[in-house]
Amino acid sequence: MAERTNVEMVTLRNADILRGSWRNFAGQKGPYNDEGKRSFHVRLPDDVAREMERDGFNIKELRARDEDEEPGFRVEIAVSYKIRPPQVFLISGGVRTLLDEGSVEILDYVDIAKADLIIQPSFWEVNGKTGLKAYLHKLYVTARTDELDEEYASIPLGHSQSAEIPEF
Repeated sequence: MAERTNVEMVTLRNADILRGSWRNFAGQKGPYNDEGKRSFHVRLPDDVAREMERDGFNIKELRARDEDEEPGFRVEIAVSYKIRPPQVFLISGGVRTLLDEGSVEILDYVDIAKADLIIQPSFWEVNGKTGLKAYLHKLYVTARTDELDEEYASIPLGHSQSAEIPEF
């Protein structure tokens, strides 16, 4: 049971942000998600999971999906722009870009090479139950690059970065 105490922010280096339906930076409606609710899940090392659970965070078991994957623990991290927006940076091609509420959804599809983040705990109490909700405070995501990205990195992008094909 969580108490309204000063639980410090949690920093996770080389965080394992789960792929696929575990990411919803866009806040799309789904079978387990309301429209506009942005979140993502991170696999936690056992010691970090135990410590966060002791503090009052809602830590869930992560079952292995196949025989090559280890079971473990995960935490859902809310991404909210309502009160204090998180700082979210995408690093690609040696450039750091600050993502806002309109562009953060790109992280649903990025092949992540590295992620470092800070979780802001928020105390809640409903119907006599209490806990800590994990909110995103800061996130740095480094996108994995391949040989084509590296080969063409020095060529500047045109004025229009959209997918439209220019007419000649």
